[in-house]
Amino acid sequence: QDYTTFTKYEGVDYDSIGNVLGGSRHLTDSAYADNSFARYIDHQRDFFESGLYNSTYASVAGNNAKTNFLIAYEYNRQEGVLFATDGYKRNNFRINVDHSISNKIKLSTSNLIVFTKEGNPGSNSSFYNLLYVDPDIDLYQLNSDGSPYKIIPDTFSIATNPLYPLANIDRQAERTSLIGNIMLTYDALQWLSFNGKYTYEYREKYWNTYTPKGYLGSNAEPTGGSLYKRNYNEFNQNLQITANLNKQFNSFTTKLKLSYLYENSIYRNASVFGKDFYYDDVPQFDNLDPTKTEFNSYNGKIVSLNYFGILDADYKDKYLLSALFRYDGSSLFGENVRWNPYYRFSLGWRITEDFQIPGIDELKIRASIGTSGQRPGYSWQYETWDINGGNASPSTLGNKDLRPSKTTEFETGFNIDFLNMFSLVFTYSQSETEDAFALAPLPSHMGGFPDQWQNIGTLSSRVFEAALNMNLIQNKNLNWTAFVNYDNIRQRVEKLNMPEYTTGPRNAFFVKEGETFGVMYGYKWVTSLEDMQNQLPDGYAIEDYVINSDGFVIHAGTEGTKDEAAIKLDSDNDGVANKVEIGNGNPNFQLSIGNTLEAYNFTLYFLLNWKSGGDIYNYSYQYTFRDQRAIEYDQAGKPDSEKKSVYYYDNFYDGTGINSYFVEDGSYLKLREVSLYYTFDKRQLNGFLGGLFEEVRIGFQSRNVLTFTNYRGYDPEVASGTDLTNFPFDNFGYPNYRTYTGSIQLNF
Repeated sequence: QDYTTFTKYEGVDYDSIGNVLGGSRHLTDSAYADNSFARYIDHQRDFFESGLYNSTYASVAGNNAKTNFLIAYEYNRQEGVLFATDGYKRNNFRINVDHSISNKIKLSTSNLIVFTKEGNPGSNSSFYNLLYVDPDIDLYQLNSDGSPYKIIPDTFSIATNPLYPLANIDRQAERTSLIGNIMLTYDALQWLSFNGKYTYEYREKYWNTYTPKGYLGSNAEPTGGSLYKRNYNEFNQNLQITANLNKQFNSFTTKLKLSYLYENSIYRNASVFGKDFYYDDVPQFDNLDPTKTEFNSYNGKIVSLNYFGILDADYKDKYLLSALFRYDGSSLFGENVRWNPYYRFSLGWRITEDFQIPGIDELKIRASIGTSGQRPGYSWQYETWDINGGNASPSTLGNKDLRPSKTTEFETGFNIDFLNMFSLVFTYSQSETEDAFALAPLPSHMGGFPDQWQNIGTLSSRVFEAALNMNLIQNKNLNWTAFVNYDNIRQRVEKLNMPEYTTGPRNAFFVKEGETFGVMYGYKWVTSLEDMQNQLPDGYAIEDYVINSDGFVIHAGTEGTKDEAAIKLDSDNDGVANKVEIGNGNPNFQLSIGNTLEAYNFTLYFLLNWKSGGDIYNYSYQYTFRDQRAIEYDQAGKPDSEKKSVYYYDNFYDGTGINSYFVEDGSYLKLREVSLYYTFDKRQLNGFLGGLFEEVRIGFQSRNVLTFTNYRGYDPEVASGTDLTNFPFDNFGYPNYRTYTGSIQLNF
């Protein structure tokens, strides 16, 4: 037997190539995982691959006295970065035409057709199975039937081979989009014009997932296979009619816009799933057992009517005013609250038009107040039922009084240009969102309906934003421009018309009146003797506890033994651990820094992003504790005085319970993008191909270049749930990857 190709465990019998014939692994008395594997294979390299991508764009533009046109085509192909998984293809066709019918009438149209095809991984479970496989396991082993990628590659783990579903399940998605608009403009008078605009958007999506007959299940036994198909289409139409009045009254300039907007959306969805094929290699539904087929469908229609007016006025271009009033009606609003008004009022003063300030080129102060709203989801106002096997059961109670949320925002700030080099925009805003939505649980006497969409409370937010643009060097041979963008955002639950509740992935986030929005709640491990003093069990003294080398409170004398275990916080000392705040997903601030250097036809650009603070719950990492695959378990090479047993780390897994051990700082510094281009101008190209080209630009670009972070996951830019901004939760997502691009642009 060659023990360099597999790890030999005491008490286990193997054949000549490492297949287990009998026996099982067992822990030594120390319970230390401190033996090295026979070999180490980089499974990440097997799973993630380098892929090429290319993009080709061509356009033709022209004009004459009355007509301008643009015809463009773009092809984009990305091979992707996953093993045995097709990438992404996209074809775009665009036609834009502007035509002057007369001196007063102009017709404009823009049309875009998009075709995409995308290969998806055969199973999302491959992302977490990849993390569970021991490093000595060969993922390219054969199954007993001779097929590649042995479905259960590790006898001592329940993890399946992450490569097997990628190689054997075909998941494809296709989309066709037709997007366009037609606008007719009529200049009735010098100060009065009308326009009508019709916008359409048709999208059709198709999904197909095929698992062949004979596909091996998690028990390594052949299955009958399955087939899933889904079709979705939507047609969105908008019609907007607008009157524009622009009039000068002595030193006053006024612009009035009156508009009507009609919105209509229709969508349909149908899906079929079936399993157990009669015959191999015939992925059709009539080849499936009809008793094991499921059909689902839904359709919907949304209609909205909007009336609004906007007045912009200024006096001598230095005192500025803008006002808006909007009245919206939508079928998404509850039956009893179909119409809702919104407004905005803004003032500005260009101070430097009245006062000359040394070194200040332009100074404007501004303030505004206004309202906006978010519409509820399509089905939220309706009573819904689930139908299963011909039996209907209550699902969601209807709500005829479901209103759109209403956000009232006050914003103030200033714009300043100074020293002929710098331009600074600063904005402070505070807002209050009333009637925020949530799916609220209902008491049992509500007809058996478990929940109802309700307007449950009020959220407030405070935002600081600043943007500094700099022209640092400007001369004949060298230009250097830079920008810095900064933002700081805080949200708080001001009012809650229902009991506090958890939300988000794994219910890790807590919504409570008076609480910051975006905080995580779970179990916390005791890290100070002061906290331990407050929850001492009967019969114990504080001298019976110590802080171990990891910073956790444990029973004295257990460090390094099988009995060593961290202790959960019991803040009220009732013998039951409490769920408390364990993290806050809101960053302290975010900062972007960009630089552009132009010299002798070279252009260098780079972009840095810095996120300070903001916790992430690393659920992906927590799950590796299930199979004892986290790096903490590996005690090989450590002095005996520093070793921990597997039981010590198993305690933190806690059955995937949300706890503080897996809350990590999400801070990072990223070199987001870097590019270098060289431009050949007409003078340099004069003798090339008879001067055919006006300009040729060649260059190199890389994105997601470098990341500096202490976060243990693939990437600190993670989000999970329905709102990607509120739930920093790492849940086996598709990782960000680095791209390198070479390009050439020809203008002729």
